Amino acid sequence: KEQKALQAFVTANGTTTLTQKASWVTSKDIKALPYPESGSLDLSENEKIIIDDIIDYYRDLIRLGEDSAAMKETAARVLPNFSKVFSQQINAIYKKKQLQVLQAQSWPGVLCQPFVFGDGAVDWQGADELRNKLDDLFHKQRGTTLHVTRIARIYDGNFIFLLKPDRKRYWLRSIALRDSDEVLADLRAQGF
Repeated sequence: KEQKALQAFVTANGTTTLTQKASWVTSKDIKALPYPESGSLDLSENEKIIIDDIIDYYRDLIRLGEDSAAMKETAARVLPNFSKVFSQQINAIYKKKQLQVLQAQSWPGVLCQPFVFGDGAVDWQGADELRNKLDDLFHKQRGTTLHVTRIARIYDGNFIFLLKPDRKRYWLRSIALRDSDEVLADLRAQGF
């Protein structure tokens, strides 16, 4: 019943899983597995999200890098789930004016997912003019071996804009958990 969670535990905490062969598990890894007497790990929904992403994406991402599905595929299929998790996390704190998911805007290599507290719409007129500026902003080649990829969070009134590369790895549900924590910290610091 807890097979996926235990696989994720070995992957994340194992001594060789992420550093050597993906299928290499030592006896030390097995002995470190949690084994509650109740037989249940009693996982929260957020823990299950992290477990799913470790098993479905991160193992291959670490092993294959740029050749993994998380780096080769666009975010189109995972964006709705990202947005749902992100808004649920924010709405757990901001209950009066709920955060709403708006229609995403994309340019080659860059995706912008807007959200709004309460009601509102984004006027994307003239957005194509941003294409080259965004590409320059998000992708920088530093020397021959270092490539920097940036992400941005823009707060404008009751709007939040998340701008990131359009690769799947940046829009996974586990990343939504991290992003929502960072946004909540930003909002608190701004007195929102």
